[in-house]
Amino acid sequence: VIHQRGQAQARALVVPPDFISKLRGLRESPTLVLRTIRCGLGTRVVAPSINLSDSPRFAGTLPRAVDAEGVPKSPLPLIQDGVAHAVVHDTASAAVAGGGARSTGHALVAGGSPHGPVPTNLVLVGGGAADERELMAPIERGVYVTRLWYVRTVHQREMLLTGMTRDGTFLIEDGRIAAPLRDVRFTDSALRLLAATQALQQVVNGDDGVHL
Repeated sequence: VIHQRGQAQARALVVPPDFISKLRGLRESPTLVLRTIRCGLGTRVVAPSINLSDSPRFAGTLPRAVDAEGVPKSPLPLIQDGVAHAVVHDTASAAVAGGGARSTGHALVAGGSPHGPVPTNLVLVGGGAADERELMAPIERGVYVTRLWYVRTVHQREMLLTGMTRDGTFLIEDGRIAAPLRDVRFTDSALRLLAATQALQQVVNGDDGVHL
């Protein structure tokens, strides 16, 4: 469930599980790292329901034992309960950061990429809701989106996305689907959406999270 605030009044938006895969551009965007550095580790940067990690051994991802510089890769919590916990480094970025920083095993090329270190196995931990119906239950008035398509990055640094709904968009009233709605185009920041997230569905494949 994502809390949307329009010009007239607030709306709750329920999006499908594959919405998570649309955020995979977070891996390549420096915005989250820059926000974390500016705010400082230990500071809340997104919603408390967000737990994001780089997990190289997570089922469903491409396992990686070492990075391009031969540094061993280990699970690294990046955001815990919405609070910035760590940032990734290669040897070059660790040297620039100073303060005893070391490579976390996220080099794309030996010596460091011009784009910097990148988490390649991002995993978002699921929440407590059993399904979409449970997510909709407390919503007085909102929108249920069954599918998104043609999601593209408009501004990488700000992680601004645009896309369309498809194959079913519905009005939610008093916790239930009340009427169909026309498909719409949206433009919003992935980071703002993470900050506005209020609830997440349980992962249905038996894993602990969803790979971005």
